[in-house]
Amino acid sequence: MLLNIVFQSLNVKDKEKREKRAMPQWVGRLLRSRFFGLCEKHEELRKSELNMYCIECNASLCGHCLSPPSICRYVYHDVIRSRDLKKFVDCSKVQTFVVNGAKVLFLNPKRQAKPATNGSNGGHLCLACRRPVPDPNRYCSLACKKADSSAAVSSLQHPDSNGGDAPAAASKRGAHKRKGVPRRSHFF
Repeated sequence: MLLNIVFQSLNVKDKEKREKRAMPQWVGRLLRSRFFGLCEKHEELRKSELNMYCIECNASLCGHCLSPPSICRYVYHDVIRSRDLKKFVDCSKVQTFVVNGAKVLFLNPKRQAKPATNGSNGGHLCLACRRPVPDPNRYCSLACKKADSSAAVSSLQHPDSNGGDAPAAASKRGAHKRKGVPRRSHFF
């Protein structure tokens, strides 16, 4: 009797091992799939070869079918491809960078080492964080565009919330400390 129980437990363990070694069902479909043909949905786009396989939908896919917006890292900052994000969000006026051949946007602004001056690079300053950006752009990151659009919406809802502060801020920006009448006498 004891020997029979031992054999049964060994059979159960062998069965578990065989089940672990057995291939999942999707492996057979993967092996029957055709790859490196053109994707029917994205024939007109570059790099539309069927070179990926989705185990959830059991289908061969190209990079365009499978590419949800993905966040990447670039010099310790989070970036996203602009072509991926343009499908969902208006990315106009946000500064783009080229990383590994792809145009990307910063999700959050980079840290500033020192305060920016207006027109330091011939362009403009970011409307939210005052970082210099090239001429056609108005924002350095997606977060700055969101912050500025949120501020614009709140100022439309409360029109006289910052009406008195605008002239003081404009005069403060116009004054340059080092310009004007010299204060020291010349050496003779």
